[in-house]
Amino acid sequence: MSMPKMFKYSLYTIGGILLLLILLIAGAILFIDPNDYRDRIEQAASSQLGREVQLNGPMSLSFFPWIGLEIQDVALANAQGFAPDTMLSVHKAGLKVKLLPLLSKNLQVGTLLLDGGQVHLAKNDQGVTNWQDLMASKSAKKPADQTGQDSSSGNGADSKGSGSPTGLAALSIEKITVTDTSLTWKDQQAGTQIMVQDLAVDIGPVSLEDPFPLSLSCTVDNAEPGLQAEIEATGKAQLDMQKRIVHLRDLDLTSRTAGEAIPGGETEITLQTSLSLNLETEALHMPQMALGAFGLQVTGQAEGTSMLTAPSVNGQLEVATFNPKKLVQRMDLPPLATADPEALTAVQAETGFEATPSSIALSGLSMGLDETSIQGRASVDLAQSVPSSNFSLQIDKIDVDRYLPPADAGGAQTAKKPETKTDKPGTEGETPAAALPVGLLRQLSAEGKIQIGEMKIKGMRLEDVSLTIQAQDGKIDIAPLTSRLYGGALESTASLDVRGQTPSIRTDTKLSTVRLESLLQDLTGKSLLSGLGSVHTAVSGQGLDAGSLLRTLDGSLNLNVENGAFQGTDILHRIRSTYLTLQGKSPGSSGSDQTKFSSLEVAADIAKGKIRKSDVQLISSLFSLQGSGQLDLVQRSMDYLLKVNFDKELSGQYPELSGLEGQEIPLDLQGTLTDPRVGLNKESLLKILGQGKLSEEVDKGVKKLQEKLGISSSENEESKGAGKQDAGEQVKDALKGFLGGGSSN
Repeated sequence: MSMPKMFKYSLYTIGGILLLLILLIAGAILFIDPNDYRDRIEQAASSQLGREVQLNGPMSLSFFPWIGLEIQDVALANAQGFAPDTMLSVHKAGLKVKLLPLLSKNLQVGTLLLDGGQVHLAKNDQGVTNWQDLMASKSAKKPADQTGQDSSSGNGADSKGSGSPTGLAALSIEKITVTDTSLTWKDQQAGTQIMVQDLAVDIGPVSLEDPFPLSLSCTVDNAEPGLQAEIEATGKAQLDMQKRIVHLRDLDLTSRTAGEAIPGGETEITLQTSLSLNLETEALHMPQMALGAFGLQVTGQAEGTSMLTAPSVNGQLEVATFNPKKLVQRMDLPPLATADPEALTAVQAETGFEATPSSIALSGLSMGLDETSIQGRASVDLAQSVPSSNFSLQIDKIDVDRYLPPADAGGAQTAKKPETKTDKPGTEGETPAAALPVGLLRQLSAEGKIQIGEMKIKGMRLEDVSLTIQAQDGKIDIAPLTSRLYGGALESTASLDVRGQTPSIRTDTKLSTVRLESLLQDLTGKSLLSGLGSVHTAVSGQGLDAGSLLRTLDGSLNLNVENGAFQGTDILHRIRSTYLTLQGKSPGSSGSDQTKFSSLEVAADIAKGKIRKSDVQLISSLFSLQGSGQLDLVQRSMDYLLKVNFDKELSGQYPELSGLEGQEIPLDLQGTLTDPRVGLNKESLLKILGQGKLSEEVDKGVKKLQEKLGISSSENEESKGAGKQDAGEQVKDALKGFLGGGSSN
């Protein structure tokens, strides 16, 4: 039950108590000795309220100088079908009115006492409340009462007061005291129960002209979600009886709240405000308020309508700058570790808002996250069983890498991940992946758009990022995601489906004419490939974490690069150097440490985390390259067999390589994505040179190769033949390392 309704029903309850007391006083005055006429008083009160009223304790009556009545053990029966049998009971209640001032229409009330009250408010599973019949009874009698009031007001004398009730020149109450009182609210429809206990209220002295002090203390126990609060409040109140407006000024409320739903188990919430509530129009005016909890400070102002029936509140809120890392520490939550220790240390926000019991909307949202500025709007629909949100955010610039978990010495992210058991062992060397929060994702219902001027993530720098998100019933779509980056463009769609037992993901991504050298340098720290590249991938996978998704990845990949180069290896120089060395000649220059090309095309299928059936075609100025192989995305390893075909123009620039024109030279591409190794296929190159020629050239070049490769020669003439054979075998063995692998540098 909302606080406005609690306030409304509390007013009704107090009004009922006051009405009961007035009826009892009227009966006491009429019958002089109220104890002698207990049955008649009970009958009159029961008839007026439509419920059984019991007077179980003694009553005392005084006349001068005060007209007063004190009663004990009064009970009002509950509505039919509600428990307990008693809706309202009072241990002791008293009221005194000064006699002589009444002659001049000046109502002076002494102490109004209510002690040991118990109030039980309830709503059944059909939505019927246990006070509904009381309101119906009051409404049925209202037309007759209004007719009488209209006729009496025709005199005009009583309607000219200065804010006092009709017929009174002034009203004052010395003190209103409520002690040891409890209030219970039980909603069977919502399955909630709230208990207010040890309620103590002190009000007064009260007058209609001036504000009067008030104080309140109580404990509140909310069974669901298991919250207990000790509340204390002080302030000043003023009643405008003519306009039916209640003013609360300088209200200072403190709530010490505890329970499992409170982060850290307990907290202190403070509220300072001033407000006015019009009981006629149900309008709320709150010109200022300050709320504090967990070190957060929120200020603002609000206006409300229909506060007692269908409350709606709108206004402005401002959250003072705070440190989220210190906030979670106060809330006894796991620490927020970031790659940049200075990240996530300054957050502030201001926004307009509109709230009803079924919705919350933020407009004109302006938020600061460290050096990042965020503008936009957001709303949440609470009417559905699963709340749904809608948002639109504009972010000027953000460095996401600053907010990622810090990296360990090896560069891997060190975010703490939950231990999970799986029926598939992890791959050796693979970084454990955090499991998808499937339960949370299945409950997610959201639709929105995010636009970012500049973004840095995993080292990559993107501009004009735009993504649209839609999540409903366990299916999350990002379509489209677009951005400008490295002189080109990104366009992508992604879909995550967690409706089944195993989540699945599907993406379609296109990169168009991006500067690969800059992209790879920022992404991996190495620029192994340069040129203007375009990439198209369409993949899908299944699994509860990133590792599982990668192992089940299926799809296709197409890569096209123009006017580029492979950095770290000069294929032409490697072939030339090896070819000349085998002939006993010096290769001379060391090459350029890169392989330039005019075009590179790769077309591949992806199956179970491996890029298979991968066809590669490269065209350079003096040769072309074709080949195929596979790349293991899980192990990040590759194994390709490539074939180099030299053009006829080769001998024009390199006469010493004329023997390679029209020949096909195999290459092995192995290693990892970050450390690829290119090697010549030894057997094929030996075949090109020819065995007879090889024997002659080996004889000429053995000594040089021995010196270069560290091979010992024969020490005596008798073993010369055997030494030549052994040397030849040693050369072949040494060439395995020189031709078949080695560093790319």
